[in-house]
Amino acid sequence: MLIHEYLEEVSLIEVVNFLFSQDVLDHAGNLDGLNQACPKILKQGGIMIYKSDLTWHGLLEDPVPSLDSQTYPNWLNTLKYTKYSLATRQLLSVYIHQVQKKGFEDIRVECLRKASAEYIDCIWPLLRTAVRLEPKDSVAQLELILSARKKSEKKNLTPQECH
Repeated sequence: MLIHEYLEEVSLIEVVNFLFSQDVLDHAGNLDGLNQACPKILKQGGIMIYKSDLTWHGLLEDPVPSLDSQTYPNWLNTLKYTKYSLATRQLLSVYIHQVQKKGFEDIRVECLRKASAEYIDCIWPLLRTAVRLEPKDSVAQLELILSARKKSEKKNLTPQECH
């Protein structure tokens, strides 16, 4: 089933086993609401996968060096782009923290594309302070897949069920 509305506003009749999002997580204006909705619509043990491109890919700036958007102050970034084309510029650690906070487990990150060490070293002094507080290896992950599993409720087995 495809969902064509904000996930935090979805009301499903049945919960699902699998959620997949491609290249929208980095545009989510209400990341907390999005991650609050996921456990509600996933079955116990259900899998959630976010495929995300954390580089700047604006309509007027393609191709932009991967992390240049992280050099702009927030006020300038907000003025440059409309609400619906604005990338939130969240860091990988924020996405991981949000998923952990909502009770997901088996959280995995697979890097699909990474910035070179030379590029990271060159742009590092220009990056926003929040970005420079992150490990360079984390900041270098430009495109990734974040997956997690909704915790299953643990059932206390009776002695008869153990055999």
